[in-house]
Amino acid sequence: MSQANIDLIQSFEDKFVEGDMDYVLSILTDDVTVHEASNVPYPGDHRGKDAFLELAAAFGSVWDIQAPLDLEILPAGDDKVLALVGIDAIVKSTGRPIYLRVAEIYTIRAGKIADLVVHYWDTHEMFTATGGITVLEGEPT
Repeated sequence: MSQANIDLIQSFEDKFVEGDMDYVLSILTDDVTVHEASNVPYPGDHRGKDAFLELAAAFGSVWDIQAPLDLEILPAGDDKVLALVGIDAIVKSTGRPIYLRVAEIYTIRAGKIADLVVHYWDTHEMFTATGGITVLEGEPT
């Protein structure tokens, strides 16, 4: 596991929260896939950079991030990185506060992010806080 992969994910997390999508897109493969659970506001598999941008917009339409991320990045093999993320947020549609705990498993290919599997600690809590809204549909998982 190279430090370069850990640095790549750190930069992804930082720039995503800052909203620097030009940078974020530059470190994704053209066929990047993000896998989201079926019971979150933006479920399914989101393939390609256009789908990633739609997913990012959907994420931003649901959550108002209140503080810097709690972030721990760990090596998970030669081409994998695990990010443990805590997010203090307000649900934009309901005004409810929530602390999202997330485990993200990244696959790195040729120095870029090729795959991201997102595991939320408590999707029931997300469902309750958001009122069960769905803002984007991906391909079925």
